[in-house]
Amino acid sequence: PIVITTSGGDFIGSVTADPVSGYSVALSPGTYVVDIRRQGIGGSGDLPKTITIRHGETVRLDISIDTGIR
Repeated sequence: PIVITTSGGDFIGSVTADPVSGYSVALSPGTYVVDIRRQGIGGSGDLPKTITIRHGETVRLDISIDTGIR
């Protein structure tokens, strides 16, 4: 799962990315940290990532996750 927390570490929510459509999360304006729960997968050099959402703004965050499958 992709995990969203506040910059202070409070849990906001999580979402599972779909391989075809990706993921989408509606967030109120603020600063958030996006990361993944590493459950036997290699992780991502892209994460954790701090993002700032402003009123009326859409933010796109593309991430690459190494599943370790070769």
